[in-house]
Amino acid sequence: SISTTFLYRDQSPSGNPDYFPAPGSVPSGQSGLLSCIGVSPLRANLDYFPAQGSVPFGSIPTTFRHRGQSPSGQSRLLSCTGVSPLRVNPDYFPAPGSVPFGPIPTTFLHRGQSPSGQSRLLSGTGVSPLRANPDYFPAQGSVPFGSIPTTFRHRGQSPSGQSRLLSCTGVSPLRVNPDYFPAPGSVPFGPIPTTFLHRGQSPSGQSRLLSGTGVSPLRANPDYFPAQGSVPFGSIPTTFRHRGQSPSGQSRLLSCTGVSPLRVNPDYFPAPGSVPFGPIPTTFLHRGQSPSGQSRLLSGTGVSPLRANPDYFPAQGSVPFGSIPTTFRHRGQSPSGQSRLLSCTGVSPLRVNPDYFPAPGSVPFGPIPTTFLHRGQSPSGQSRLLSGTGVSPLRANPDYFPAQGSVPFGSIPTTFRHRGQSPSGQSRLLSCTGVSPLRVNPDYFPAPGSVPFGPIPTTFLHRGQSPSGQSRLLSGTGVSPLRANPDYFPAQGSVPFGSIPTTFRHRGQSPSGQSRLLSCTGVSPLRVNPDYFPAPGSVPFGPIPTTFLHRGQSPSGQSRLLSGTGVSPLRANPDYFPAQGSVPFGSIPTTFRHRGQSPSGQSRLLSCTGVSPLRVNPDYFPAPGSVPFGPIPTTFLHRGQSPSGQSRLLSGTGVSPLRANPDYFPAQGSVPFGSIPTTFRHRGQSPSGQSRLLSCTGVSPLRVNPDYFPAPGSVPFGPIPTTFLHRGQSPSGQSRLLSGTGVSPLRANPDYFPAQGSVPFGSIPTTFRHRGQSPSGQSRLLSCTGVSPLRVNPDYFPAPGSVPFGPIPTTFLHRGQSPSGQSRLLSGTGVSPLRANPDYFPAQGSVPFGSIPTTFLHRDQSPSGNPDYFPAPWSVPFEQIPTTFLHRDQSPWGQSRLLSFTGISPFGSIPTTFRHRGQSPSGQSRLLSCTG
Repeated sequence: SISTTFLYRDQSPSGNPDYFPAPGSVPSGQSGLLSCIGVSPLRANLDYFPAQGSVPFGSIPTTFRHRGQSPSGQSRLLSCTGVSPLRVNPDYFPAPGSVPFGPIPTTFLHRGQSPSGQSRLLSGTGVSPLRANPDYFPAQGSVPFGSIPTTFRHRGQSPSGQSRLLSCTGVSPLRVNPDYFPAPGSVPFGPIPTTFLHRGQSPSGQSRLLSGTGVSPLRANPDYFPAQGSVPFGSIPTTFRHRGQSPSGQSRLLSCTGVSPLRVNPDYFPAPGSVPFGPIPTTFLHRGQSPSGQSRLLSGTGVSPLRANPDYFPAQGSVPFGSIPTTFRHRGQSPSGQSRLLSCTGVSPLRVNPDYFPAPGSVPFGPIPTTFLHRGQSPSGQSRLLSGTGVSPLRANPDYFPAQGSVPFGSIPTTFRHRGQSPSGQSRLLSCTGVSPLRVNPDYFPAPGSVPFGPIPTTFLHRGQSPSGQSRLLSGTGVSPLRANPDYFPAQGSVPFGSIPTTFRHRGQSPSGQSRLLSCTGVSPLRVNPDYFPAPGSVPFGPIPTTFLHRGQSPSGQSRLLSGTGVSPLRANPDYFPAQGSVPFGSIPTTFRHRGQSPSGQSRLLSCTGVSPLRVNPDYFPAPGSVPFGPIPTTFLHRGQSPSGQSRLLSGTGVSPLRANPDYFPAQGSVPFGSIPTTFRHRGQSPSGQSRLLSCTGVSPLRVNPDYFPAPGSVPFGPIPTTFLHRGQSPSGQSRLLSGTGVSPLRANPDYFPAQGSVPFGSIPTTFRHRGQSPSGQSRLLSCTGVSPLRVNPDYFPAPGSVPFGPIPTTFLHRGQSPSGQSRLLSGTGVSPLRANPDYFPAQGSVPFGSIPTTFLHRDQSPSGNPDYFPAPWSVPFEQIPTTFLHRDQSPWGQSRLLSFTGISPFGSIPTTFRHRGQSPSGQSRLLSCTG
């Protein structure tokens, strides 16, 4: 009784002979979308066919992925209901004596030798796990799960050197490769041990990962193994990611419930004696020195934070927070210069570098001390960050100690951040609640005329003439932020949060160009650097305003970030500001991140739960429809000026996990595993350099790009959408992510546009992503609810007879062939885009909003690129609420165009956000948004 949707592709110039319709499908001409009921998935390529003796799913759909040797090297995806999983490659078949799942679904991953080296994915319900490679077999004396499922991963020496993935319920973990076996002294979850990863010297240098509930952890790679005395999650799932040195450089991902987080890179491993979170999840992110420079991600609930770099490990005799969370951040010298982020609740702060230890005579917060971050002369010259509530700050470096005459918060002092002359010139940050900030360095003291929060003063930031020119920031609860350095002071007429915290970020001129982040509760956001101050005319979320981001002409061109609860995000820099009329979180704040003038000039954006995440740069935006962890906010990580200039994102409980780097973002509308969702990330070195993202339970992931798009005859998820991740070969190598509900994916660019006569999913939307062979190799994304995305430019314009959204807006992503190869994003509710730049203007006959105008961004070629942000005169009112389209042409600026039309169905009452990226000197992206 379940319909499926098929994709039909004829052999027209734009079509591909190795992609054709299911028998009985109705061709649409170009590429098209057909749907029907009770069809079986079709085979696509010789290296994609059913496995002999495969176990049928039953009444539950599965999804297959196929990658052939066609000219385009595109993979194919088929999904349906009641089909049996098919075998994929000769080096992927069932293992004799395998243990059946029972009624629980499993997922298989296969990687063949096709030109694109694409992996295959099969998933369903009620199948038995199969063995994969000769070097993948059960471990002697392994501990069975019982009735709890586990997931195995194997990486063999097959020509493709691909890893295999098997997962099921009630099976015993198997040993995999000589360099894959259980870790001695593993810590059981309850009466059942966990699983660890070990990395050996096998030819493929692949790590193996086994994880689940009630299984014995196995070790995988030397640079990836279990943390001694790690704390189990409990009944909450976590997600692990590993990246090896195999030819394809594919990472492996396993996720389950009740396992301990595993370590990834030599410079990323668990801290001995770490304190468990309790019932609160944490997320870890690691970036190693692998060829691909991939980061590692571990996230879950109730795990102990892990250490990251050799110069990052626990402090002897450190004092645990208790039930108070802390956040760690680490930045190493890996090729990509990626930072590391660890955050959780109820863990004990660890000491970091030999030049990082508690300061004698430190003043405790209460009865529980904490440990601070110090930056010394370690090989990586990285700074370490620990923060929490109710701990006593310790002194760290000779150039880190309390300021004489510091102003206490109440009766409890705090410790500040000082920046010395270390090689990396990194600053240190510590923050907590209820402590008195102390002065630190001559270049760190309170700013006169600071604005108090209430009756308790705070400590300020000062920026001196140190080599790195780093500013220091300390904040807490109930203190008034003071001005510090010329480039750090409160914004005139800034609006205090009240009892709501904000977060500040500062970016200096240190070699690494790292920014610093501090957050607290009940303080008013202050301005930081000349190039960091609130945006005038910001739109509040409710009754409480927030602080904005500004991007000036400083050497680093770094923006500063402030965020809190119940505030309206303000716009700051041409390439980073909130969407006009953005949707407030409710009682939960959102945070924005901005990235300066790196080669890619990409900005980063982070958002939480209850708000409409805004997007900034093609390679960093929140996943729409993500599933929140619980009532707890998330933490974001920002990455400086590395070659790729990629940011990383980590999130915890109560927020929708977002992703930052092309190879790391949350699944839009991901489906939770049990009651708690997880997100997976995969990044390979295939010709297309596509990453894959699958997350959820009982849904059939759809695909977008030729090697990632929806399977003809796909079965709807149910009421929960899934989101996929795609990574192309564009100059910026940016991935795009789109997701929505109840919409029929349409294609946009010549290599992505809607299928004539496409069939809607029903009431359950899915989102597709497509990656073509255009020069920019950009993927296109369209998502919405019950509407058919419209096309704008020859490669993106509205589809005649489009279906209206209803009350839910859609968002489109477009990537053209401009020199900058930037993608464009437009979405919103009932607003008519106004003209901004010569190459940015409203469509003739656009439909007015009503009585509320919108504002657009204009980017000229001025040095600062600021005068390119202003409202459009004669803006059109909302009224009935038109839709907006995105257009990208090949003008000198490579600017995208935004057009809106009349006679289309309005989005609804929900606002959308637009993004624009041009080729201006600053290479800043633009963001436009408004609310009906």
